Parts: sequence; C-alpha cells; structure tokens
Amino acid sequence: MIHAGRHHDTTALALGMLEWLARDVARLERFMALTGYTPDSLKHDATSEALHLAVLEHLMQDELLLLQFCADTGTRPEDCAAAWQRLRAAEHGEYE
Repeated sequence: MIHAGRHHDTTALALGMLEWLARDVARLERFMALTGYTPDSLKHDATSEALHLAVLEHLMQDELLLLQFCADTGTRPEDCAAAWQRLRAAEHGEYE
C-alpha cells in the first residue's frame, strides 16, 4: 500500500504521463500495442494502479521516451523512477 500523499503524487504523475502519451497518436498507439490496452480499457482503467504501473513501466523501459516526457513537462527523471518503484513495491505487497 502506498501512503496517501505519495499515492496522490504517483497517480498524478502516471495520469500526466498517459495524457502526454495521448497527445501524440503514434506514442499512444505504441503504448497500446505493447500493453494490450484499448481506448475503452484506458478510459475504464484510468484510476487503476495496474494502468498507472503500465504507463510508468512503458516510459521507464524507453530512456529516450522518458527523457522526452521529462523535458516536455519539467519532471525530474528520478521522480519518475521513485514513483515506478513505489507502484512496483505496492504491487508486490511491500510497504514503505
């Protein structure tokens, strides 16, 4: 379980990443192709930690994409890495 304040930060970051991906059709289509999400499932799962983790993992696995997101949004890469680690820990039942 993620602490409430950090959960909000992690959720906001993941949704910001998803919004950023959606601004470019090719980026969003690539994300959906690699993760199996569809436009409908993205809408349905927008608040799920599984989707948030998928978005974070997608960017963390592609350094150029991650750095592009960070440059475009003023987000620090280490903040993305920390959010990714928090969600991964929560998925495995690890607590901070």
